[in-house]
Amino acid sequence: MHPHIFIIDDFLPFPVKEYVKKIEDPTNSIVDFVGNTNSNLNAQDCHQMIHPYYRELLFKGDLNNETYERLSGVLGNRIEILDDTVISSTENTDSYICAHIQSDWIALIYLQLPLSSLGEFGVRFYSHKETGSEFYSEGKELNTLDESQWKEYSKIPAKYNRLVLFKSRLWHSYGNGFGDTLNNSMLYKKIIIRNG
Repeated sequence: MHPHIFIIDDFLPFPVKEYVKKIEDPTNSIVDFVGNTNSNLNAQDCHQMIHPYYRELLFKGDLNNETYERLSGVLGNRIEILDDTVISSTENTDSYICAHIQSDWIALIYLQLPLSSLGEFGVRFYSHKETGSEFYSEGKELNTLDESQWKEYSKIPAKYNRLVLFKSRLWHSYGNGFGDTLNNSMLYKKIIIRNG
């Protein structure tokens, strides 16, 4: 048996650390985090507004190596990380049907706080109506912008600290997002993987 999609709940030992790193990133809009327009508020002020428990998690060291080791264990072989990004997706964010042909796997780890994602869906999987194709194939040009040509066959709830690991050549979209600020939007870590 060769599964194409893995779903593992409670994947990271300290998922809040990744969340805190995202909201303390100085390139993020401070207005989104605090919900006001106080232009004197800086990243240090935001740091002070975060619960001490979460701040402690932030300084426990880098979890990336442990995350990569866990992913390697799930796949049963060595891996090479091509990209590792944390993405915030608010309501009505455009997410088109796509497939990644230069990698083998995509890992999504949902980081948004639990109540903000209740009843919300993240990644979705599609098959082409005419051909029945669920995977990208060389030489076949399919219109991924016309959703009427596609059938959604699965959508995965965006549950806090859930890993969704799938073959990157599967036709997929990342969902429509939810919320309107960084604190209540769909927040996920996206890791692009090649077999090592």
